[in-house]
Amino acid sequence: CSPKLLEGPHPLKHPQDLKHHTLIRDGYRIDWAAWLASAGVEGVDPNSGLTFDSATFAVESAVQGEGVVLGRTMLVSADLATGRLVRPFDHALKAVSSFYLVYPPEAIRQRKVKAFRD
Repeated sequence: CSPKLLEGPHPLKHPQDLKHHTLIRDGYRIDWAAWLASAGVEGVDPNSGLTFDSATFAVESAVQGEGVVLGRTMLVSADLATGRLVRPFDHALKAVSSFYLVYPPEAIRQRKVKAFRD
């Protein structure tokens, strides 16, 4: 979330505080219901909030302070490092799916392929 959601009339201090904030999701299978259940949060509708077709738009919405997004670490690490986003809670949920990069063996000799992979 944006650092500004850690302050104000309903600061995010505990997962239960999410009941006062908008949940943001992208169309990819990041599951607020699973996260809320694993954090022991009740009384928060996991289907409420904003849904975007793109993870980029979902993250940018959170940067703008419009709510809290469940983000994949690799996609939000730069925003966390620069302070555009903060992790309000330590609780994390392991992804149920993975991303795989598939390429012909000789393609790794191309600098752009190696840079993308790394």
